Amino acid sequence: MSSLNEGSVWRKWDLQVQTRLDQNYTCLGNSLEPSELDKLATASGLTSTEIKAQEMSMSAEKYAKLFVNYIGLFTDINVIAITDHNNGKDIDLLLQEVSDSPYDLTILPGIEVASNHGIHILCVFDSEKCWKDNWESAIDHFLTEIGLTSSRFNASKQPLNASASSQEILDLVSTKNGVSIFAHINTSRGLFMQSNTANGGTAHSDIYLHEHCQIVQVPHSGNLSSGTVNIINGKDPQYGNKSVTKIKCSDSRKLSDIGSQFCWIKSDATLNGLKQVIYEPTLRVKIQDTNPYEDNQKLALSSFSVEDGSGFKISDQTIPLNRDLVAIIGGRGSGKSLLLETIAVVNESHGLKDNNGKPKVIESYRNLGATAKISLVLKDKNGNEESFSKNLTEHTKMDLPVLYIGQEELSSIATDDKNLTPTITAFLGIENDIIESDKIEGIITHDLSQIEHFSTLLNELEEKYTKLFEVNDKSFLEKLKDYRLKKESQIKRLSSTETEVLVKKLRVVIEQGQKIKNVLERLPTLEAELKVIANGKSIEATNKLLADIPALEGFTIPTIEITAQLEAIKNSADAMEKEKKELTENYHTILEELKRQGVKEDVRLLTESIRKLQDEINDIDADAKSYETAILELDNYREELKAMGQSLSNLVGGRVIKINEAFQNFVNTNELSDEDEQQLFSSIIKGVGVEGEITFDETKLIKILIDECFDSRTAKDKAYIRKAIMGDDGVQPITFKGFIDFWKSGLIWPLLEKLKFNKYGNVKFIDVIFNRWNEYISVRTKISLDNIPVENLSLGQRGTLLLKIYLASATDKQIFIIDQPEDNLDNKFITNEMVPMLRAIKQSRQVILSTHNANIVVGCDADQVIVARLDEKKKADRKYASGSIESEDINHYIQTILEGGSEALAHRYRRYVS
Repeated sequence: MSSLNEGSVWRKWDLQVQTRLDQNYTCLGNSLEPSELDKLATASGLTSTEIKAQEMSMSAEKYAKLFVNYIGLFTDINVIAITDHNNGKDIDLLLQEVSDSPYDLTILPGIEVASNHGIHILCVFDSEKCWKDNWESAIDHFLTEIGLTSSRFNASKQPLNASASSQEILDLVSTKNGVSIFAHINTSRGLFMQSNTANGGTAHSDIYLHEHCQIVQVPHSGNLSSGTVNIINGKDPQYGNKSVTKIKCSDSRKLSDIGSQFCWIKSDATLNGLKQVIYEPTLRVKIQDTNPYEDNQKLALSSFSVEDGSGFKISDQTIPLNRDLVAIIGGRGSGKSLLLETIAVVNESHGLKDNNGKPKVIESYRNLGATAKISLVLKDKNGNEESFSKNLTEHTKMDLPVLYIGQEELSSIATDDKNLTPTITAFLGIENDIIESDKIEGIITHDLSQIEHFSTLLNELEEKYTKLFEVNDKSFLEKLKDYRLKKESQIKRLSSTETEVLVKKLRVVIEQGQKIKNVLERLPTLEAELKVIANGKSIEATNKLLADIPALEGFTIPTIEITAQLEAIKNSADAMEKEKKELTENYHTILEELKRQGVKEDVRLLTESIRKLQDEINDIDADAKSYETAILELDNYREELKAMGQSLSNLVGGRVIKINEAFQNFVNTNELSDEDEQQLFSSIIKGVGVEGEITFDETKLIKILIDECFDSRTAKDKAYIRKAIMGDDGVQPITFKGFIDFWKSGLIWPLLEKLKFNKYGNVKFIDVIFNRWNEYISVRTKISLDNIPVENLSLGQRGTLLLKIYLASATDKQIFIIDQPEDNLDNKFITNEMVPMLRAIKQSRQVILSTHNANIVVGCDADQVIVARLDEKKKADRKYASGSIESEDINHYIQTILEGGSEALAHRYRRYVS
């Protein structure tokens, strides 16, 4: 079984390196600084003189040491291929030397096959399979098999000729197990695979049409320089309409040239790793100076470990984690979900119970008293690492940037109609659907209370005079005016010629006294209201909040000063008291004057009668004024209430706009990303629709009105209510717009007189329309996938929608851990959307998932595959194992464990060579 490693990682490869056996080889000479030369000499067990002057004549063993140590000390190349022309000599010594060295360096045996027909093909061999005991003899044998001489060099040190044609050599080479071939392009001569019809050769495009040759070396001066896109996507006419992968090699004939041209390949340092650039060109090879990891800085977990376990199924083990896509595979009960839950438990983000109410696996171990130290290492975007550890028995949340989506979580939320939409809106950053009714409730309540107040006042005034008025068609104010004239006539009859002047004076005094009395009664109320307004507690509290904002230093809300108003009230009261006293004195003076005139009637009776009648006239005047004011105020408040219908419409519509804007803002944040991230986001969010929608529950409104407001003998069905509100024949349903139009029309007030209400039904009718509208009017966030509302989606489609939202959300949780994402998802979605989506997401997010679907592992080109084996019969085998897809052991598990494993791998091959 493969050892634990983090799978495919970026390494520097130079796949065309010649040794001193090449006819154009040049020694190091003086190309090294003295200190460098001494360092190389010490490491190689040589002298500086030997290195400078005897490189070509030193023993093969010494040269092998020199070769390996130079690369290890002075280059950062990780993999090279030896490609001497028609020559495999000394490769065994180089392989042995590098295996004994301390460097992260791999040498692949290879050869550059050359013939007299201009054929130059680089062949690289599988050092683990092909003739690995004696490579010199093996390559001689290989050259003989494909029709080339096994001799080394002729006198001029030129590659020997051969009579084989390009197609024949390609056919021969491609039949050899463990051989990878690619065409060689040279700086000075362009394509070595020149058309040479005179000698029976073929056009250079023929070589690329061969299914085993899909790697092309870029010329050193070619137009694919460092930092450029290095992949030919689709079919390219230059290569016979064949899709090929471009790489760069140094074609070095000198130690100091090794690595001067290179490419980054993401794979194991093996031949199988190299082949991945054919199958996954967009993900596996880059031509640029810097490590491709630097192109996408990200947060990532770099390792997971369990130690000091007791009663826990995962034994002591540390698993390195790839920063891109980690796929965990295994049979049922093998520990896939347990591994992910153990990671999630660091954040306590795992579920406690499954859909059947049973404890989740990690909780089962906790309940049984299992212990274990769980550790994670988090690598930040600067490459710094931080460790997080806790015991299984602890419930502390470590708050790592991990979004964990557990097994059954998608289906659990997807089947919960109550929580599905809130879960989605929360991830999108959309506030709840509640209409902010408090913005209009206060105004509506005030308007209704004032309408009720003035309506009651009018009714009371009318009732007050009902028995005093004559029955006729005149309005209340006209009747009141007639009634006042009667009172004036009565006063006139009480006055004689001799008392007429004094009576007028007396009436003025009484009238003024009444006015003063009314104002004096009002002043204490005004004073109390002013003191409430001047209460500065709210202002003080606000100023304290302002003081906490540095940018607003010096900004304060001044308190309200009412000293002047209170002083004016006191002065007014004093003045009126003085005036009241003077009026009282005038009143008594008038009485005395009546007595002195010797009025031939009872002065007391006369003055009391006049006073009483004058008070009545004053009341009539006051009532008339109150009635006129009440009518005016009633009309004003009803108009204001009508306007609140539009405010309600704006409020509800505004909530819809806010939802739409929130989703649009969510989408627009993508504009801050680079082009690749924008395309990724667009592909994820494709088909997802989010918009606000007004809902008007006519059925509920009608039921409330019939049950609470109307006489059941007359209002038996919805037609009665519809006709009352919509004003038609009762056929058209009540809509939100129709309701708002009814509110704004003010027709509710005449309806109170026309409709048949039960006891207090008219009051309840007003309450239902103006105060309880939120019982049948609401705004909902309408979520859809491919224009299908969420309530009409299948379980798989809902899971698809949820996964899209999770992966598209820009949260602080930038590491995605997903337990079997394919569960309950549409197969079409998995193939057509999920796999491409994960392939793209892993470029900017670390994704760790478990799966039993080979299409996800192979189609997404998982960078690391962890095999869960806790169900193995032998205790020694109950360990996780990990590696890359190109690893033979991992490849075997993919084929034997995963559904459709062999088929997925075969499709991967056919996809790029067909």
